[in-house]
Amino acid sequence: IISVSQYPGNTVLHSGNARFIREIDPHDFPKTHFFELDGKHPPLRVVRGSPWSAQTRYFDAEQAGFAAKSMHALVASSGYLPPGLDLGPAAEPAAVERVLRHVMAQWANETPPRAAERHKNALAMQAVHGFQAVLQVFTAAHAEDLDFSGAVVGDAWFTDDVSRNGYGILVPAGKAERLAVGDLVALRAGPGVPWELGVIRRLSAQAQARCHIGVGLLSAAALPLQVRTMSGAALGGKRSAAILLSEQPTPDGSVYIVARRELLTMREAIEAAYGRESKTLMLEPVGVVESGADFDHLHYRLQRPAF
Repeated sequence: IISVSQYPGNTVLHSGNARFIREIDPHDFPKTHFFELDGKHPPLRVVRGSPWSAQTRYFDAEQAGFAAKSMHALVASSGYLPPGLDLGPAAEPAAVERVLRHVMAQWANETPPRAAERHKNALAMQAVHGFQAVLQVFTAAHAEDLDFSGAVVGDAWFTDDVSRNGYGILVPAGKAERLAVGDLVALRAGPGVPWELGVIRRLSAQAQARCHIGVGLLSAAALPLQVRTMSGAALGGKRSAAILLSEQPTPDGSVYIVARRELLTMREAIEAAYGRESKTLMLEPVGVVESGADFDHLHYRLQRPAF
C-alpha cells in the first residue's frame, strides 16, 4: 500500500495506479482487515483484541481477493504473465503464481488454516536478530564443538504459543523498535540448548507497548559454513561465512543456505565447507527462496557427492 486518501465517511487505499480495495463507510460491515495511518505496520487481519485508536482504519478486502483469484487462475492456467502486468524483465510466472496464491490466502474473508497446530506455551527465550548477530551465535555455538554462544548478549523474549513450524512470541516493551517483518532471528530456550533459526512473519502492537510477533522456523539444526564461488576457489580466494540450514541434503540433492545479502549472485556454482573436518560440497545454484534486508535464503543442489 503506497498511499491513503481520506474523504468524508470513506478511506481509499491506493497501490500504484490501482485501487484494489473498495471505499467503505465506517458502518459498513464486515471489515476483514485494518491498518494504522502512521504506516508503521502492514495491514493486519481483524481478530478479537485487535488494537484500536484514532489512527486505526478498517477495510474490506473482498474485491482485492477476487482480483487476486482471477489473476492467479490466468497465470496458473497459461504459464504466462498477462499483457499490462509489468513486473520487470526478471519476473517469472511460477514466482508470480506463488505470490498470488499467498495474497489470495491473506485477503480471504476467512483466516487460512495453519499448516501446524499451535499449543499455548509460556517459555523464556534468548533471542538475537539481524544476519550478523545470528551468524555470530551459530559460529560461537559450533566453535570446536564447544558452545561459546552464552557469551553473546541477546534479548529475553517469551513464547505465547508454539507449533512444529514456529512460535508466537511476546517481545517486552522497548525491545521491538528495531524489529520488522522479514528479519532473521535466532532463538533458544537457554544455555546448552541448540539455537533455532527463523524469520519474523508477523508483527503487531499489543497493550503496554508490548509487541506480538510470529516467527517461522527455517531450521532447528543450522550450522555455520564457509563459501566461495568456484572461480574464487580457482584463484585461491578467501571464503565468506554463511549458515547451512541442514547438513543432510534433501532426497533430490537440494541444499539451503542463508548468506549475507548479495554475497552470492546465483550465477555460478559455489564451494561450501563446514564442520571440524571441513567437509566440502560443490553446489549448483537453483534460485532465491527469499531475501530480507540483510540476508538471502538460497537454494542450491549438489553438483557431485561430498568428499
